[in-house]
Amino acid sequence: MDEELLTFNGVNGATGQAFIPPLSVTKMADCIFRQHLGLPAERQNRERNLYEKHDEGVLGVRHEFQGLEWDVAAVGWGVVYASDVPSEVKKEVEKLIAHRAAMKDSRGKKGREPRIYVCSKNQDADTFRQSRGQDFGVVDPDKMPYYLMIVGSPAEISFDFQHDLDVEHAVGRLYFGDAQGQYDVQWYRDYVDRVMAYENAQKTDRERWAAFFSPAKDKLTVQNADKLAGPLAKKIEGLVFETSKKEKVQYRTEWHRDTATRAKLDELLTRSERKPALLFTASHGLFLDSAQPWHAEDMGAFLCQDWEGSDVWDGGKIPDTKYFSGRHIDAGEGRFELGGLMVIGFACLSAGTPQTEALAQFHPELPAQLAEKPFVSYLPQRMLTRGTLAFVGHVGPAWSYSYAWPGVGFLTGNLEDVVRAILSGIPVGHATDFFNRRYLNLHHLMTKPKGLLDKYRDERPVDRELVRHWTARNDARGYIVLGDPAVHLRPEVMPEAST
Repeated sequence: MDEELLTFNGVNGATGQAFIPPLSVTKMADCIFRQHLGLPAERQNRERNLYEKHDEGVLGVRHEFQGLEWDVAAVGWGVVYASDVPSEVKKEVEKLIAHRAAMKDSRGKKGREPRIYVCSKNQDADTFRQSRGQDFGVVDPDKMPYYLMIVGSPAEISFDFQHDLDVEHAVGRLYFGDAQGQYDVQWYRDYVDRVMAYENAQKTDRERWAAFFSPAKDKLTVQNADKLAGPLAKKIEGLVFETSKKEKVQYRTEWHRDTATRAKLDELLTRSERKPALLFTASHGLFLDSAQPWHAEDMGAFLCQDWEGSDVWDGGKIPDTKYFSGRHIDAGEGRFELGGLMVIGFACLSAGTPQTEALAQFHPELPAQLAEKPFVSYLPQRMLTRGTLAFVGHVGPAWSYSYAWPGVGFLTGNLEDVVRAILSGIPVGHATDFFNRRYLNLHHLMTKPKGLLDKYRDERPVDRELVRHWTARNDARGYIVLGDPAVHLRPEVMPEAST
């Protein structure tokens, strides 16, 4: 019998083939089990305890603040600086700090004073919280804010730190600079000024439109288009949302599948009418090894319908006419004015690239090193500096298997909840908490006594089930927010969707 193979999202821009080769289910299950055995006991205990708090309904903010997680001024906001952040960058961020300090809560009272922290390199999230008086698990806004914005590169404050902190807090990252850690002061200025302008505006030209962009060129992207992006667009169309202001609003949607070309994405981002408030993309993300030109600038770029697909690609580098990257925004000569836009990018490496792949040490066919240093992708950086409020994307691979569940069907509810929360005007850092809940649930099913890992150890035939849960768990963990986690859409100042 032929061994079952797993195929993965993400395409190597130098070859046009998958950047992670197809792997057998049996070998991958073995890698997952060996990786788990190598985790420190304290790490395993932390995840178990977090799940228990989540299951008891006490993960999040303290009881007296529950139901107010959307109210940034009530539950608190703060900045976590990396130790190498230049003073010029801090001066730009200080404008946003002053802006947040002036916020009033939902009762009209002055909000909490923003907190400022400095995180040392290689510090873990638990130590960071506990050294500042914050108990394990539930967030006490009197001790530490619920909303925390990391300012710094992932080489200084790691992606793992962000993931771990985000399970308990609403976290985003603001990093503008190159892969080597050189900060760009002007880009911080651009982002901060545009966020404050949007939040102070009496009206916006972004309409109540949500655009879904999903090229369909191979088995995985056809699935992403027809079982994820398309159904989401249909579910959102015409739904009635209640905003934090208790207003009822509706959005129109547009879904681009066969028309999901680079030119169409350019048009979606530059049009003067029917400007979408949300852009949801589901595509292959581009991978380039560090020896390739435009490695840092094009990693995580969105492959579009212009690309022929790996099945018919005859080899060689994919030209940049077939994908959309931050360099195309650079070349746009000011056409990209993205103020008030939210972006969700379901694509490998769309938000960032880790230094190594999670299972690389256990599997010889996986790339041992993805980059010399971990870095934030260039495309979201450029989108944020042109006015995008926040970019929700992936660090490392995105897994289509995460929503395809044999015997049940395609489970899009988790992503639907995130989209609905964002369109309702919930701050993006809290809206994406649905990913953390899914992560903890799936992790528990794997690691609990007599769970999937125990069954695998006892040589029961659970290879496929273990791999399915692992990919879904890692997909949920892989999402991060780039930008201020407190930003949110303002549907009450948006015009109704025009036709």
